[in-house]
Order: sequence, then C-alpha cells, then structure tokens
Amino acid sequence: MQTYTYIGSVSPKGQITIPKTLRRLLGVKPKGKIAFKVEHRMVKIVPVGSQVDATYQVVPALAKKVSFKDMSMIASEEHSIEAAHEGL
Repeated sequence: MQTYTYIGSVSPKGQITIPKTLRRLLGVKPKGKIAFKVEHRMVKIVPVGSQVDATYQVVPALAKKVSFKDMSMIASEEHSIEAAHEGL
C-alpha cells in the first residue's frame, strides 16, 4: 500500500484546511462531516456518512406500484389488526 502525504493548514481559530485532492479521495463535500481518530499520537481523518446516506435504499422498492390511497388503506388495516391483538 502506497503512502501519500498532503499538507493542510491550521487557522488561528484551529480550523483545518483539507486539501482538495484529499477531500475528493475521501468523498467529503462542503458541509460534510469527518471524524478524527487518534491512535498512538497519529490522527486518521475518516469521512462520516449521514443517516440518510446510510439508510438510503435499504428497503427494496415494491414489486408493483401501489397508489397512496392503497398504501393508506393497507396501513390502516395493519394498525387495526395490531390494535385488536393488543386488546385496544
């Protein structure tokens, strides 16, 4: 594994400038989040994905299209069944 070194700078407020090449490599965009992991006096910069990114398309699309009206009816029926089982 090849090692690369990128130089950034620290502002008077302690803010760090991450070089453009490194941001692209990590996939970090403006307003993106990164984590600083400290191990044996070495710092690793790791991109942090959002909850939306982490859960996007986790549930596959439905096999057939369902209208909003039908979805509402299905949800209502499921809620009724749950309530009946709970004795409400």
